[in-house]
Formats: sequence, C-alpha cells, structure tokens
Amino acid sequence: MKRSLSESKGNKSTKSNNGVDVYDFVDDDHEIEKPKKICLTRSSSSNNNPKLDNPFQFLKKSRNPVMFKHTFNGSDPIVISNTEVKKSNNDEISVVRSSGIGENYGEPSTLSVEGRSPQRVKENGEMSDHKNDVYYVVQGLRDPSINIKILSGVHLARKCIEPQFRHFCRTQDVFDLFLKHTKDLINSSSSMALVISTVLYLLSRDKEKFPYSDRAGEAILQLVKVEVVDSDDYKKAKDKIKAILDKWFETTNYMSSKQIKFQLTDEMLSPKNLALEALVFICISNGSSKFRDTIKTNGTLEWIIDELGVVTNECIMNNSLNCRKLNILLRIIQNMSINHKNNKYFLITHDSNSCLKSLEKLFTFFCMTIEKDCSKEEPMKNELSQTFQLVLNILVTLTEENEISSSILGKSDGFLKKLCDVIFCWGPQNISEKHKFSITIACSGCLANTIESCGKNRKIIINEKCNYFDSENNVVQESTILVSFAKHFKYWESKITLIDEDMDNMLDIENDLEEDDTLISDEEKSKDRKGDIQERNYMLKLRMEQKERDCDALFTEAADKYATSHMEANLIASFSAINLGLLLQDNEELADEVRKYLVNESFAPIINLLQRYLEFTSHINQSGSNACSKAINQIIENLGNFDSLR
Repeated sequence: MKRSLSESKGNKSTKSNNGVDVYDFVDDDHEIEKPKKICLTRSSSSNNNPKLDNPFQFLKKSRNPVMFKHTFNGSDPIVISNTEVKKSNNDEISVVRSSGIGENYGEPSTLSVEGRSPQRVKENGEMSDHKNDVYYVVQGLRDPSINIKILSGVHLARKCIEPQFRHFCRTQDVFDLFLKHTKDLINSSSSMALVISTVLYLLSRDKEKFPYSDRAGEAILQLVKVEVVDSDDYKKAKDKIKAILDKWFETTNYMSSKQIKFQLTDEMLSPKNLALEALVFICISNGSSKFRDTIKTNGTLEWIIDELGVVTNECIMNNSLNCRKLNILLRIIQNMSINHKNNKYFLITHDSNSCLKSLEKLFTFFCMTIEKDCSKEEPMKNELSQTFQLVLNILVTLTEENEISSSILGKSDGFLKKLCDVIFCWGPQNISEKHKFSITIACSGCLANTIESCGKNRKIIINEKCNYFDSENNVVQESTILVSFAKHFKYWESKITLIDEDMDNMLDIENDLEEDDTLISDEEKSKDRKGDIQERNYMLKLRMEQKERDCDALFTEAADKYATSHMEANLIASFSAINLGLLLQDNEELADEVRKYLVNESFAPIINLLQRYLEFTSHINQSGSNACSKAINQIIENLGNFDSLR
C-alpha cells in the first residue's frame, strides 16, 4: 500500500505544543488487511490537485520541525527539519532522531543527529529492495492473466540466484506467500509447476533450514505427481529456467570454496525431478520429528515407497540402473527412517512389505552386477557403489532390533548368503578401495541385526557355505560361514598388529632423532675461543629446531598413513567378532571348530577387541542401544566361558 504525505493527518494532541508538528498516517478501513508499503515520495497516481502534485507543500508553511509516525511502525519517530525542505527536491533531507518530545517524546532540546554505519545502511537498503521485489511479484501473481503470473514467478526465481535474497525468503516465509497465490495452478499449468519447483529447489540448496510448512508439503506432493504437457509455452518457460539455473550454478561456485555438483539435463528440468531433488536437501537440513511426521501424514512417504517399487522394477526389467533417480529416492527413505520408530514401522509394513521387497530386489541385482560385471582390474563404478551403499544402510536401519524385517529378509532366497559373499569374496575383489570398508561394515551390520533379532536366521546360515577370498594366497576357497568369519577375524586382527608395529617403528625413528644431539666436549671448549663457542651453540640450536620439525612431520605422516587404516581394521574385525559370537552362542562344539583358526587357539583376542569396541562406542555416544550392548556383553561372557572350561 503506497501512502503519500498528502494523505496524512495532523496530530492535535502534540501538534505545535512543543515546537514540533506531528503527522499521523491513517489507514483506510478497506486497506487494513493489505500489505503495508510506505513511500515518502510523490504519489504515483496522477492528479490535478496541486496539493497532491506537491505533497511537501505543507512543510514549507510549517515553522516547526515535523515528525511523521505510523501505527504499524515500531521504530523511533522521525523528525525532519522544515528548513531543509526549502532546498531543491534532489538534495538529501537531513534526518534527526528524537529520543522523545514533550510529555510523551521528551524535550526538544534532546534532539541529536545519530549517524549510521555504512554496513547498517547497506543492510537496510537491501532489505528494502527485497521487500519491493516481493511486493512486485505478489502484484503480478494477483493479475488474472496466467502469463503474467508465470513471468512474476520467473522473476522470483531469477532473484533467488542472489544468496541474500534467498536468506530473506527463508526468514520471511516468502515461499509460503508465493504458494498461496500459485499452488492451485500446479496441476493446470505445467509452466507454473516448473517455476514453483525451481524456486523450491533454489531455496532448498543452501545449508540453512528450509521453512517447511503444510502448504509446502502439499505443493511438493503435487509437484512430484504432476504430468507435464509439452507445449510451446512450456518450452519457453523451460528455456528461461535453464538460463536461471545455469547462472545460479556459476554464481554459487564462484562465491563458494567448495564446488557443488549439478547435472543440468533436459531430463532433470521437470517439476517432478526438481521437487524430488529439493526434498532430499530439505530432509537433510530439517531433521525434526515433526517434519518427518508430516512427510508420512500428508502421503509423501507413501508415494516415495510406491515410486521406489516402480523404479526398481524398471531397472530389473531393463537390466540397468538409473542411479540418479534411485539415489534420490533412497536418500529420502534413509533420512525418514533414522531414529523415527513410526516411519520405520511404516516403511516395513506398508503395502505388504513392498519397501523391503524392493530393497531386497535391488540388493540381489547389485550382487549379480558385482559378481558378473566387476573384477579387480575393473571394480564397481563409484556411482553404483554409492547407490549400493544406500541400499545397505537402509537395510541396517530397518533390521535394527526388528524381528519382522529380519524374518522377512531371512526368508528371501539367498539373501543372508549373499551378504556373506559380499563380505568374504566379492567385496575384497570387485569393490574399489574407496567403498570397500563402508560396504563391508554395512553388510556385517545387516547380518548381525538379522541374526540377533531373529533366531531362525542363525539356524539358516550356521551350516551354510560361501566363497572366501584368501588375499594372502590370492585364491578363492569354499568354507562354512562360521569358519569364514574365524578366518576373516584372524586376517584383520593380524593387520591391526602390523599397523601397530609400523607405528612403533616410526616412533623409534622419532626417538633416534631426539637423541641424536651433538654435544661440545670440554676439550673442544678449551680450544675454541668464546666467539666460536657462541657460534657453535647457535648452530646447535638451529639443528634442534630442525629436528623438532622433522619429528612433527614424522608424527603427522604416521597419523595420516595409519590412523584411518587402523580404525577401519579395528571396526571390520569387531563386526566379524560380533557375528562370530552370535553364531557360536554357547555351543562348545562349534567353539572347538572355530578355535583352531585363532592365534594360540584362544578367544582372548576377540574378547579384548570387543571390550575396546564397547569402550569406543561409549566415547562417541553410539552405545545408546541397550540391546546391542547387552548382546556384545553376552558374547564376551560366552567366549570367556569357552576359555575357562578348556
């Protein structure tokens, strides 16, 4: 709402009483609910009234300073000197702030000029510009013409290239206001749906929390379901959106030290794909329980599960993986299931366990790909490995302390055996070093969950055989799963010992450096003059400083070289020990079979490692699961009994 000065009223209670004229802005009754936009300039409407043409005319006749105030303006009153009004309209008007005038505002003598920092002035100017831009967009959205609505939306998307404007939109709920005028057009206008999804995507890509609301959730669900009508208007809108996204990508990478990845293809430029991509980032930035409850309540999670089933069947039918789309759906499911029992239960039970069945199909498909299409020379591609990792992570989450999911997966043909094949054979040979550790841990964790939660699964695999890759001899052997875990633990426990020895050797080198000090004998001191001794001491000081730098460099090198590998070896060996203990339980015959593959035929190394694992998880606050801690403590007790009874 624009308000010219000529529409103001004099305040009788304060006017001229204390040497200041006070003018009130009064809203019309029919404009009270409208957005308020104050403009201390000439009125934009053309009018023959000379008073309206020159709204500052009344200031020239005033003998006192003039103060403007408005009921919705919570700031201090603004007092403008009437002597400055007589200057040219192009001159700047000096503004002074009053701490109070008269009985209500203070004495006139308290008036003082308060300077503002350039940064504050700049921020206020940017805020004003952003408000004007939003006001302009809203006015366009109120126009009955659909083309003007689309152009207004495109203008908003273009403004979202600027990080400051995106921050303003998030803090002022601009997207919710935008949806208020456009949500009803999503199904009827493909162009508007594309524009809305673009604004949604740009606002979601920053690290700041996205202002998610019920209206935004409903709009996202509409966008992922919308059917695009490929018309000329849609192609024009698509070209404009492509230019905006290209500019955003260029600007973001220029302003950020960390380069972002952005695959802008014609296939991606659709309301559905942009909305799905945005939903991934919204899930990452907003981890509240209320948000995840809303995702399930409004039907979005149900649609994601159904879409996962469709994409999975397409991949298996075409014998190829659309990793980009799968990756998006799996990331959303992963974020929705972590630490949320209701969503986890919904994912397991919805539509006769359709989500679990889709994940099991994907797991089997990935196993076939690893076995047939990958080798040590040509390991699994990074994109496939990342998607496979997501499948395994979700399976670990869904099987944790859940008998239903563990029982369903245990009944699947060969699922448990394939987990072991990945751990012992396919993983060491056909998966790249970058993903080998994470995939091995995920498979081991999933197997441990299914055995611990469902006793029937232990009986299924206790005598099952699988292939074991002996990396030392570079051969593949067939062994029972129980024996394979014993061999696997022995291999990784020996690697831990080797890493410890290498680190000790490096520390010995460091000690040698520290002890290698050249001392000056008394005989040399007597021969040398005082100046020579001082010079020699200075050289020794420089040498000591260099040795300290060499020691620090060695320590850093040792940390970089061994810290990661030491941690990975400990975790893999720990998970092997956990699975071995879950399979053994208190069976002495099986314990005797496993014992001969261990060092000194003792379970002491396994016990020590599991105790260190419990201590490690307690330090990083990962021992919250009482069932997990109890299971490991029970394993330690059983293994200790085996050694004591021997």
